[in-house]
Amino acid sequence: MAPIASSGMGFWGNVTSTIDWCEKNYDTTYYIAEFWNTISNIFLIIPPVFSIIRSMTKSTDIVLLICCAQLIAVGIGSWLFHMTLKYHMQLLDELPMLYASSFSTYVLTKIAFPPFKKSFALKIGLTFYALLVTILYLTIKHPLLFQLSYLVLIFVIVALDIYISKHKRCNPKLFYCSAFLYCTGAVTWTIDNLFCENLHQFRQVMPQFLIPLTQTHAIWHCLAAYGAYCHAYFCTQSKALEERKNVRLSWDWIGLKLLYDESKLK
Repeated sequence: MAPIASSGMGFWGNVTSTIDWCEKNYDTTYYIAEFWNTISNIFLIIPPVFSIIRSMTKSTDIVLLICCAQLIAVGIGSWLFHMTLKYHMQLLDELPMLYASSFSTYVLTKIAFPPFKKSFALKIGLTFYALLVTILYLTIKHPLLFQLSYLVLIFVIVALDIYISKHKRCNPKLFYCSAFLYCTGAVTWTIDNLFCENLHQFRQVMPQFLIPLTQTHAIWHCLAAYGAYCHAYFCTQSKALEERKNVRLSWDWIGLKLLYDESKLK
C-alpha cells in the first residue's frame, strides 16, 4: 500500500508553484500532491482524444483537431501541475490555456466578421498578445497577471459567441450548453478560492466518502472541461455553416460528432 502523507509533504517535495489550491496536499496518496484536482483532468483529456481518433476515419475540419489537441495539452499540463505543485508544471497548465483561448478568439473573429478571414493583422495581434503576456508572466510570476489576461480573452470569446448566435448560422443551444457549464464551473472555482477555510471545516465533520463532492476545484475541472469541449464543436460547426457546408451535430456514448452532408446550404 502506498504511504499516506498527512503532514503535507510527499513524493514531489516542497511546493514551488505560485499558487496552491484548497485540496489538502498529499492527503490521499504520497505520490500525488492534489489527488482529486489531478485525476479530474481526465475529463479534459479523454473526450478530445476520442474526437481525434474518430476524425482519422473521416474528413474533419482542422479547427476541431487543433482545438482538441489544445484541450489535451491543457489537461496534461494541469495533471502535471496538480500532481507536483511545481512552478514549471504550473506553466504547462496555464500557458496552454492562454494559447488555446487566443486560437478560439482567432477562429470566432473570422466567423463573426468575414473580412478578417485574410487579415494578417488579426494573426499578428493575437500572437503579440499571447507572447507579451507570456513574457510578462515569466518575469512577474504573479498568478493574478495570468488570471486577468486569460479573463480578457474569455470576455472577448463570449462576446463573439453571443454575436455569432444572434447573427450567423450556428447551433445556439451548443453555445448555451458550453457557457452554462463553464460559468457554473467558474462559480465552483470562486468558492474554492474564497471559502477554503469553510470547506476544510466542513470536510472535518462530514463522512469520508462524501469529501470528493467538496473538492470544488476538481468540480471546476470537470465542468470547464466539457464546456470547452462543447465550445470546440460550436466553433467548428459555426465555421462550417458560415462556409455553407451542410453539417449537423450528433452524439453517442463516446461524445459529440459532426455529420457532414455533400450538399451545400442555400
